[in-house]
Amino acid sequence: MIAGKNLFILSVLFLILVQVKLPAQNIDSLYNIANSNSKNIETIRALNKLAWYYFYRNPDSAMILNSEAISLSKELHSNFGLGLSYYFLGSYLTGQMKLDEALDYLSRSYELVKHANDIKIIGDIYTSIGMNYLYRSEFDSCIFYNKKAIEYTRLNNIRGLYSSNNNIAVAYMNQSYYNLATDYLLKALGYVEQLGDANSLYNIYINLASTFLEMGDTEEGLKYLNKMDVNNKDISNKRIFGFMFAIYAYAYTKQEKYEEAIVNQAKDPLGLNDVYVNLSTNFLALNNQDSTWYYIQKGLATIQNQDVPMTKAQLLINLGEYYQKQKQYEKAAECYKNAIEISTKANYLQARKEANQKLAEMYETTGQPDLAIIYYKKFQQNKDSLLNEEKQRQIAQLNIKFETEKKEKENQILSYENKMIQLEVVKRKKQNLIIGITSIILVLVLIIIILSINLKRKKEQHQSKIKQLKAKDEERNLLAKKLHDEIKNDLIGFSVKLKKINEPELSLEIEKTANQLRDLSHRLITHDFKKRSFEDQVKDLLADNINENLFIYHNNLTGINWKAVPDNTKRTLFLVIREAVYNIKKHSQANKATIDFGQKNNKISVTISDNGIGFDQNEVKYGQGLRNIETRVNTLNGKIKIFSQKKKGTKLFIQLMA
Repeated sequence: MIAGKNLFILSVLFLILVQVKLPAQNIDSLYNIANSNSKNIETIRALNKLAWYYFYRNPDSAMILNSEAISLSKELHSNFGLGLSYYFLGSYLTGQMKLDEALDYLSRSYELVKHANDIKIIGDIYTSIGMNYLYRSEFDSCIFYNKKAIEYTRLNNIRGLYSSNNNIAVAYMNQSYYNLATDYLLKALGYVEQLGDANSLYNIYINLASTFLEMGDTEEGLKYLNKMDVNNKDISNKRIFGFMFAIYAYAYTKQEKYEEAIVNQAKDPLGLNDVYVNLSTNFLALNNQDSTWYYIQKGLATIQNQDVPMTKAQLLINLGEYYQKQKQYEKAAECYKNAIEISTKANYLQARKEANQKLAEMYETTGQPDLAIIYYKKFQQNKDSLLNEEKQRQIAQLNIKFETEKKEKENQILSYENKMIQLEVVKRKKQNLIIGITSIILVLVLIIIILSINLKRKKEQHQSKIKQLKAKDEERNLLAKKLHDEIKNDLIGFSVKLKKINEPELSLEIEKTANQLRDLSHRLITHDFKKRSFEDQVKDLLADNINENLFIYHNNLTGINWKAVPDNTKRTLFLVIREAVYNIKKHSQANKATIDFGQKNNKISVTISDNGIGFDQNEVKYGQGLRNIETRVNTLNGKIKIFSQKKKGTKLFIQLMA
């Protein structure tokens, strides 16, 4: 119940707070540049560096310096300077949890600096965008942008590499992918050891300790905690030690050493919210009801005016367990349900899973199997890789048990209804009853036959379309292979011969044609989603097509359970997205495109829009690309709508059955 993962999330806050560490003489030098009469890009750089320096030392001064940098950038018409200034502002607003406003400034920053030959700033912007998505709990997007940051950062920005790897590790940890989290944390540790920054080093120790504890390796977790020295004078943020003591308490709790856990948790006076959660948890384990009640009430009073849903959810779960031990089941249920509501809004899976589990167990204990199965199913949906196979089997067996009980009750009801019918038959004339029942049966049989015939016909038509589509895909694959393996190689060989006979221009044209054939063969190949997931292939497709002239966003890609979507549907969607992206790059002259994924009931929708030149739908006929898209969507009985106006971009809406 102790929020080890909670500690892991909070510790990442140090990343922004320790970004700039400058000697005093450098500060004086920056002030001299900022206050000089010469106003240029170096002045803007100096103002922004000073803003970063004061980021957590004096936020008001940081914002004043950044505002001056923005004003000077506009005065000098410096897009690069404005991009640097918006990057700081977006990062600052992310730290203030104003995430939408922050993401807007970071996106504008990228647009302003992307044409400059400064890969470091582009990498830093990607890192901040990834941090923004991390705070939104959109972990896949966080990982995507931090990996893009690593591509740009390279080896000349050690702090950027440390930050991006640590962010990716935090995202994986929050999805319970502890092995992946450990890999990235160890990479981050290698970079931070080169920095010589004690704050960042201790931050990694805390995250590694948390990860190993969640993996059940308490010894390895304590090894990293023991590396930390509370007397280290280089640690400017003493909150780090609060986390250290809290994780010590968590480690002792996992070993059921509750007294030691309480002692260590009490050493964390700055993290009162975590203190009250963890102390009340330990006193629950010790069955000390008075102390449990005291620390829960202290915790709820402390957070009354704070926006800390995770802490509140944990305290409510502890309070529910307290009431359950007191056999005040209605109050316990109310606490658990409030915890579920709060953790759902905050996207806090751990608390939601725990509260659903406790509700299910309580309802089972109190003889309410119908309610128990409802919450067991919710608990089963919430659980992820934190649950082992044995627990999954137990829950499956319990579901079977409840389903069996439910079926028995349904049989009892059916038996009772049959008896009532028999009594009614006695009261009525047998002949009329038999005729009525026979008529109903005949009508039902007739309806079933008609529905069965229609269903079979539709199924055959659908299968026929699928076979046609598969045949086309096979034909495309064969054509792609022939283009790539035979014709392309023949052209390359011919090009080499032309070079030998001193025909370089013709040879260059043939090489260009060979490359075009290679691209065409790649577009013709049908993708298989058994080896790599639909999400990964879409991300790769978008990453391959992002460049300095076009930035492609995606929304809610990971919000859909793609494993439950048929391969034919995924393959059609992928080909539609690929065709649309190629059309945007080739024809639209757009610099921004957005792909929104949605699911309602059993329908998947994809909306693809760009800010390009558009076209008049009344004047311009659709090209081959759009006709290909229409054909594929219609083959699966889907819906497609195209909206476009000159100079206002184009929007493509597709809807398919999931």
